[in-house]
Amino acid sequence: QESWGGIFVFALRKLSLRFMCVALYILQSKPNKKTQDTVLMSEICEAIGVSIYTELMASQNYGWPMEKMTQLRKRKLATVAKVCFESAIKKVENSSERDDDSEERATWDLLFMIGKCDEKIAGTYIQESYSFPTEHGSPGIRLYEKHMGAALKAYSDALAQAKSIEDVGRQLADQAGGSAHGSTEVLYRLHASRLKCLINAVSRHGEDLEGAELEALRLTEKHWFTDVDSDKSDSERTVRDRVWNVFADIVGGLAHCRQVHPFFHRSVYRHAQALMWAPVFYDPISSSGSMETVPATRSFRIRGLNNSTPAAVSAQVVMSSLFDKKRAQLCAVWVTTNVASSPFQLLNTAIRKYDSLRGKYIAAYLEGLKLCNRRSEIETFMKWMYSSKRDLPSYFQASAMSAGVRPAKAQAHDPLLITDNDRILMSQGLLLSSKRKANSFLADVLIHEMSGKTVHPSIGASLDSKKTAESYLKHAYACYLRLHCEAADLKKLRAFRYGTESVPEVEAVCQAYLNMGDTKALANADFGDWSGCSRKFLIFNAALEKCKALYPTLSGTFFSKKGSTKPRKDRTDDDEPGGANKRRRSPDSPMGESCEKETTKASFEVAVPKGLKAGDTFLT
Repeated sequence: QESWGGIFVFALRKLSLRFMCVALYILQSKPNKKTQDTVLMSEICEAIGVSIYTELMASQNYGWPMEKMTQLRKRKLATVAKVCFESAIKKVENSSERDDDSEERATWDLLFMIGKCDEKIAGTYIQESYSFPTEHGSPGIRLYEKHMGAALKAYSDALAQAKSIEDVGRQLADQAGGSAHGSTEVLYRLHASRLKCLINAVSRHGEDLEGAELEALRLTEKHWFTDVDSDKSDSERTVRDRVWNVFADIVGGLAHCRQVHPFFHRSVYRHAQALMWAPVFYDPISSSGSMETVPATRSFRIRGLNNSTPAAVSAQVVMSSLFDKKRAQLCAVWVTTNVASSPFQLLNTAIRKYDSLRGKYIAAYLEGLKLCNRRSEIETFMKWMYSSKRDLPSYFQASAMSAGVRPAKAQAHDPLLITDNDRILMSQGLLLSSKRKANSFLADVLIHEMSGKTVHPSIGASLDSKKTAESYLKHAYACYLRLHCEAADLKKLRAFRYGTESVPEVEAVCQAYLNMGDTKALANADFGDWSGCSRKFLIFNAALEKCKALYPTLSGTFFSKKGSTKPRKDRTDDDEPGGANKRRRSPDSPMGESCEKETTKASFEVAVPKGLKAGDTFLT
């Protein structure tokens, strides 16, 4: 299905590109070119460059066979697109020189696209060695640094030109590759590219780390968002201080985009990503990831970074601004077009980019919730998804599987785990893939909670511990039911059969069942065969029998109630041992802390004033 669609799209793209090349040749062949002809040639060169650059967006070759694009192919396409944009700028400058009375045309959008092409070219050289000798014996400059520096320079020039146009009151047009946000789009791209330079540097290990950070500083310290403190020179500062100064400046620029345009969603994603990397920027050698904290002496300069909680929590708070309430499109992303587009253009540009952004933001949001173990927020987001309508790819597939008629079942009954070989390569759409990711993360959070709590009920265990164990089993069983597959179908999965990967929903059910302590069904089981999935499948089958007996009517739409995640206020029961003076705590209270303070009863005598009638009050 995807291959045939790729051939169709590839043919249309190739056809449109040839038409534009023929039009450009006809204009160039005219003996006496007018100013309008030069401007038209510039626009055609820009359209050709945009068409070629579009092939780079998905890093995938259309046509037959569909395959991942190689680095060499990316480099060639980006180079050709860059030449087209540079040619468009030259033709604009020539037309301005010929016609002095005409208003000078802005080229900030072309400079912006040239920067994006240089950044694509630099990405193909990212694995280049840092230390190689030159003719003079000194270390040479990597091609990555050369092209990335050219990209940042193009972004900076485009930003200066766009700001000058806005300052004089001229409105920026919504150009291809740009945005209706004007100079803010260029500002975001400049600082997002600076952030990528830092991330690529601190991702290196061993001897390459020092060279990578120095290279990143040479690139990023040329383009600042705020004024640079010139009290100390670069030689007087340490590398860690310089990296943190650049990092703080980048976060300030990203936060500024959201302040200027409240609906600028791209900066929110990059801001959250920057906070995730904050511990690594602070100490790339000993840091173990985003679950660490940054001291207050450093974190006070970073907007949104809390020194008392892990960096992942701060990033999750920033990312949650796109998911602050229930929306039909799940996150705060909209598609806006200034002019009417053709159906083909709408399907292949707007919807593709729209779903790509939504998928990226949803994945980042769910990943943050998983790292922070926010089970209630994941369940809330899953409720939003299960109450949404089908997206177009899912609807086309469901209607095709039902012989072209309207799908008989709602999207809530779609299987999240495809085990049928006839459907395993079919596109599932954004909504189904998001539900699969959210359900998997929910199972991971349940496993984490069960690992951190003692929920093994013994003969003398309390009733609360038993209820807690049964509650985990119920939620884990609901995660499995949302897969809408049979236990026998799991044997078809390579991950389940050979143990290369785990299915979180299955792992959660097995662990919850073992935590129940009632493993009589496994007493006569033969665990001698440890190959493949035999041992796990025996436990899983026993767990399913237990779940079917306990929850015969449970469905995949089961989630926790709203009040289940809040601390429970236990009522005092005088009939229990200890009476009213006994301290009780909620099972959800961390570290065994009591949920209520200890209370005592005391009797005292009060003198009642004379002359009071029934219903009167007085103060003591």
